[in-house]
Amino acid sequence: MNDVNVLIVIQARSNSTRFPKKIYQLLGDKMVLQHVVDQALSSKLYVERSAQKKIYCSVAVAHPENDEQLKTTFKKCGAFLVGGSEQDVLSRYISAAEQFKADYVVRLTSDCPLVLDFMISKHVHTAVYNELDYVSNVDEDVRLIFDGMDVEIMSKKAIEFLKDNARTDFDKEHVTTMLRRDRPKSLRFGFVSSRFDSSKMKLSLDTPEDLENIRAYFHEKEVKIKLAQKRYGKNVYNI
Repeated sequence: MNDVNVLIVIQARSNSTRFPKKIYQLLGDKMVLQHVVDQALSSKLYVERSAQKKIYCSVAVAHPENDEQLKTTFKKCGAFLVGGSEQDVLSRYISAAEQFKADYVVRLTSDCPLVLDFMISKHVHTAVYNELDYVSNVDEDVRLIFDGMDVEIMSKKAIEFLKDNARTDFDKEHVTTMLRRDRPKSLRFGFVSSRFDSSKMKLSLDTPEDLENIRAYFHEKEVKIKLAQKRYGKNVYNI
């Protein structure tokens, strides 16, 4: 049984085009990016504890090298900080994968603060146990998960393919679009679906209006959790 090294990478930058500094916006008592980091760290613990194979997980934030505000603010966020090109986002993933000697790289984005640990873990287990090269829940034609729960995972083989074949600025910026568009026959693909269709919901963070919607959703959820804890005490469990 071979050990498997998984790197969970969250791409983030301070000056997003549509909504600058959105990663610093508060959602409850934590900043948006910290929510994503914390779910990735929670997923890491679950994957390493429950894996049938021995899986080692690391969590990194891939940011533009010159983003001093991010490096200062999230210095102690719990994840490694990995700098790279601002526009060539793919190169950040390639560099991080090589630095951590990753067999698989999970792609998360900072505009999905509601992503949950179990969804990340599901992608890791699906890819590793089925020996797949690319698994996601973001195929727009068949997705059932809401926009904002986006997770993708690539094998080392898939990353090498992108490194060798991604040539356009578009493909380097959007990282995985080329895989879904071209579906190279040398790679094995998989998809994480759902029993329920929530795909018409948008809970990703692109605009100030999105932030208000996410805050409202988050607040309602927190109210219900606190009520459940009051009613059932410590016997309240997350899925």
